[in-house]
Amino acid sequence: MMIRDTLNGIETSDNISILLPEVKKSSETSISYNGLLSNSGAEKVYLHYGFDGWSNSETVAMKKSLSGVFNAEVKINGKDELNFCFKDNANNWDNNNGSDWKVEIK
Repeated sequence: MMIRDTLNGIETSDNISILLPEVKKSSETSISYNGLLSNSGAEKVYLHYGFDGWSNSETVAMKKSLSGVFNAEVKINGKDELNFCFKDNANNWDNNNGSDWKVEIK
C-alpha cells in the first residue's frame, strides 16, 4: 500500500491517516481511522500498535468523533518503524490484507 505525504500528515488510500508530516522519535502522533471496520458499522475500534517489528505492542481504544472517524494518540517509542492495525469490539481485524501498516520513524 502506498502512503503519501500531505499537508495534514501522511494518508493512506483507505481512510487511515497519521497526523504529522513525519513520525518523529519521542513525539506523539494522532492516528485517525475511517476504514473497513467503521464503514461496516463497528461501534468501537481499537488501535493495535508496536514498534520496529511489533516490539512493545499495545492495544488502545480509539475515540469516535461525531463524524464517525476513530482517533487515537500514540507516543512514539521506537527507533525505525511504527507498526499498526485495527480491530473492532467483535474481534474483526483490519490489518491491510495481512500486511499491517508500517510508517518510518524519522
